[in-house]
Amino acid sequence: MADLTIRGILDLVPKGQIRVPAFQRGFVWDPERVAFLMDSIYKGYPFGSLLLWRT
Repeated sequence: MADLTIRGILDLVPKGQIRVPAFQRGFVWDPERVAFLMDSIYKGYPFGSLLLWRT
């Protein structure tokens, strides 16, 4: 996944290839807020943390 674009990552969410795990609270952000988060990550702004893993 390291070579994906922000758009590519966003496109994987509705396909179910990137999901919120069962132990996490539900996904509550609308697509615009997700896009802003991805833009901030791309620009190098601090954002907390994301945990991604392949199952």
